[in-house]
Amino acid sequence: MLSLLPFSCKGKNPVEEAGDTLIDVYEGSKVESQQVTLKSIQNAINIYHAQYGRYPESLDEISSLMDTPIDIDMYEYNPENGEVRIKHEID
Repeated sequence: MLSLLPFSCKGKNPVEEAGDTLIDVYEGSKVESQQVTLKSIQNAINIYHAQYGRYPESLDEISSLMDTPIDIDMYEYNPENGEVRIKHEID
């Protein structure tokens, strides 16, 4: 009876495979976008440091230097040395 089933339990059907591919592409582009934003944030921090001779107290202070709004909750920032990282990279 089991041999009459249309799909084998061993692999995924084409719709599942296509869905998995789309999810992988989406996740990859999300990571790339976060990396680009991270570089923009670091550049804004460097500009701020050059203008004021100190690092910003928080990422809120550099928001005016950014072209687009940032979700500051996604980043961990150290005002002592100006380092910023994506939080999931630290965990």
